[in-house]
Amino acid sequence: MTTNLNTTKHGLKKPWMIRSAIQLAPAAVVFSALAFTLTMRISYINDNFGDAVNCSHCFTENVVIFDAPFLFALSALFMLSITKTPVLLRIIARLTALLGALLYMGDHIISQNMFTRLQLADISTYGSQVGLIAEHLNNTNFLGLPVLAAMILSGIISLLFVFLPRYSIPTKYSVSGLSLSLLCSAIAFVIPPTVYVHNWAMRNVVSANLTPGVAQEYSAEYRHALPLRPRQTCRAHAPKNDIILLILESWSPYQSALWGGEKNWTPRLDDIAKKNTYFSQFYAAGFSTNEGLASILTGLEAYSPINPFFASTPFQGLWSNTQSTAPRYITDSGYHSAFLTTGNLSFAKKGEWLSNIGFEYVEGHQASFYNGLPRLHFGAAADEHLYARTLAYLDKHKNSDTPLFVTVETVSSHQPFIHPHTGERDIQAVFEYMDSTAADFYQNLDSSGFFTAGGMLIVVSDHRSMTPISQDEQKELGHLAASKIPAFIVFHGAPAVEIDDLAHQADILPTLKSHISGKECTIPDKLNLISGATQQKDRCVFHARGDQRDHIDVICASGSGTIKLSGDNSHFIYSKHLTQNQKAMSLLKLADMRIALTENQKKWSATR
Repeated sequence: MTTNLNTTKHGLKKPWMIRSAIQLAPAAVVFSALAFTLTMRISYINDNFGDAVNCSHCFTENVVIFDAPFLFALSALFMLSITKTPVLLRIIARLTALLGALLYMGDHIISQNMFTRLQLADISTYGSQVGLIAEHLNNTNFLGLPVLAAMILSGIISLLFVFLPRYSIPTKYSVSGLSLSLLCSAIAFVIPPTVYVHNWAMRNVVSANLTPGVAQEYSAEYRHALPLRPRQTCRAHAPKNDIILLILESWSPYQSALWGGEKNWTPRLDDIAKKNTYFSQFYAAGFSTNEGLASILTGLEAYSPINPFFASTPFQGLWSNTQSTAPRYITDSGYHSAFLTTGNLSFAKKGEWLSNIGFEYVEGHQASFYNGLPRLHFGAAADEHLYARTLAYLDKHKNSDTPLFVTVETVSSHQPFIHPHTGERDIQAVFEYMDSTAADFYQNLDSSGFFTAGGMLIVVSDHRSMTPISQDEQKELGHLAASKIPAFIVFHGAPAVEIDDLAHQADILPTLKSHISGKECTIPDKLNLISGATQQKDRCVFHARGDQRDHIDVICASGSGTIKLSGDNSHFIYSKHLTQNQKAMSLLKLADMRIALTENQKKWSATR
């Protein structure tokens, strides 16, 4: 007697079990990927934050508590799609579940590689440049054959997951599954997690994006109550000659023994800094290159536009009122201004923005100088070629009566930290390479007589590397570890001195203005990096956080704190050794900067 595979021991045929098992295969793959990502998130967070509390598994429960409501909600959407629902609703439910799964997995990849969270506002800013992103992934050897095969397979599974017909599961089972998923999501939502300083890394991708304070406007009454912006005072002095502003990608204190780091990866740069004027308390305006450029070139202390979700644009609020930018001011003062990099300037409209703020000449990866050279991040050739190009550019203009202002932005030390010659993914090797090539560039400038002829070199990082903060860094700097960066300045006769006054990327612009104007100008809340002059002893500076976009760190000589943005109701959620006056003035100053960005964006949009 032959037994029918679809027949139970009671003789009842249940063909829906086999059909549904086949149909459920794509869903099983999707939810297995989610489960795998959850285990990877738990492992990553325990590995990176466990040392801080001497416990290698203490955050497992927190991650599960944060992620469970989101994951069970995705499960509920899927279970809804296998009930007796209209076709359109079924497809919408499954598509929403699939997008949620992709966000969850993408968020983990971003967290693991950039020490920040996937922000939907960033997708609206960078997502339109799919071709450039694909080119970057290809240049960094990410899109190898195994990855491409996996992407194709994932695409097929995704299509099957969304568009397969309704499964043959009886209603009582599908409704029970839906009810159970909703119940579990509700229960997980109300279980309180343990409060910890790094909860930003543990929250699920939805709650990580719930930062409404960033979008909260300031009222007209609050705007009218803001104090007048500080004015500068000046005294005459002799101007200098050519200026090079060297922006080193991701150079961080932890990599430098001079800046108190646990590593000694940049000894040659450290030695050059010690023989000149270096700044041991220097801070970045934000967590990425765009924030660094905004601060260095426009004097902005914190780039934090007032943004509704999906309204973010590249360099928002920085396209109008450009007369006071570094390149515009310097060009109007009789200099020739140029921006040289090996990166792709189409990304985030960087090249367009650089021209808009006043650079006369802007050059990126498409320069003929780099033809035939191997490329990595953002289509960039290795840093030594950028330095060679800069020296050639200086040589071309050496007989000109017009002094030069050249900004040089390196790329090779960008994530994912691939050595441009060996191809190895080794962060130490990459920063040792950065140190060697940058120091060689300095030596070439020195031997060419650049400094004896009156030239000046300003070296600064764009931001701390987007990598986890170690236990030693956390102990040394606390939450300011994410904002502190190295910087030094070289010119003929520069004193070999450490300046431990509070300094910031925004100080570079007024320093340049002072240097080229024939006057030494002091702005009350800025530090002149050449003379060390400042009029405000209790000055505070800002850093826009990358982990929580509605948090702004405030760094003062006496202490520090963190502001949570919420329009008129913005307030300090943490402060240490700050006076009430410092906190009040910091809130007003931050509001003034953010309001100015909004006003500038409106002016720019009105002309488009």
